[in-house]
Amino acid sequence: MKKATVKTERNVVRALARSRCGGYVLLRRAPGDRLAGRWELPGGTVEAGESLERALARELHEEAGLASLAAPTLISTARRRSPRGTHLHEHAFRVEAEGSPTLSHEHDAFFLWHPGAAAPGELTESAAELLAFAQAA
Repeated sequence: MKKATVKTERNVVRALARSRCGGYVLLRRAPGDRLAGRWELPGGTVEAGESLERALARELHEEAGLASLAAPTLISTARRRSPRGTHLHEHAFRVEAEGSPTLSHEHDAFFLWHPGAAAPGELTESAAELLAFAQAA
C-alpha cells in the first residue's frame, strides 16, 4: 500500500509597508542567497504560536528597523513555493511604518519605491504582485 504524502506548508508574512514619506519599502537580498540581487518586501516565517500580526511586526523590525504606526490590513493571501521548493502560505499586509531604516544580514540595500516609478531592479514574484496592487490603489 502506498503511503500518502503529507504536504507541509509554512506560513509567511509580507509587509507592503509605506513609510511616512509615502514610499514603499523594498529590500535587496544579499549575495549568497538563492534570491541574491532581487528586491522584495520585508517579511518572513511565522513562528510557532505567533499571530500573523505579531510576526509581521517582528519581521518589519528585524529586516528593516521599522515599526507599524497602526494595525496592519490584510490585503492578500497566496500559495507559493520557495526557491528550495517549500510550500508557502503567504499573508500580505498593508501597513504604515516609521523609523530609521536598518538592514539585517539577509539584505544589502534599502529602497523607497513610489507608485509610478520604475522598480530599482528585478523583483521577487511576491513583490511584483504587491507593488502592482499598490500602483492600482
